[in-house]
Amino acid sequence: MIRRIIVALFGIPIILFVVLSRICHSLPFLLFLILFNALAINEIHHIFSLKKINVNKIYFITCGTLMILSLYIKLMYIQLLPLQGSLTYKISEHLYGLIFILSVSIYFISMIFKNNYKDIIPKISCLTFGLFYIPYLSGYFLLLKTMT
Repeated sequence: MIRRIIVALFGIPIILFVVLSRICHSLPFLLFLILFNALAINEIHHIFSLKKINVNKIYFITCGTLMILSLYIKLMYIQLLPLQGSLTYKISEHLYGLIFILSVSIYFISMIFKNNYKDIIPKISCLTFGLFYIPYLSGYFLLLKTMT
């Protein structure tokens, strides 16, 4: 309990400072967001493991990081390449969702090849929920920063 209070006392002001500051599309904000996602995924993985649902943590964090990086690339292409008809723009526009779908699909296929049918539904559900809840929704911090 004391750990959570200490994190709240120091973490919330740091998060508010970084989000409200003017480091819009800079590397420090991207690194902060990746670190924030890694810590949040670690926490949600711990919650899942308490319920005896063990999703591969390294895979989980890697997919979340790739989702954040793909959104960052998309936003950089929008600023650098205003040509919306180019192939690189089209690829970067749909990369965020594509990584989300591929992450869940690859994990699902790997579980099928391991013949691990017993707990396939809870693991896929937790991975999908975790990837949507943390990196997908926290990616909107990047989108909000572009509006300011």
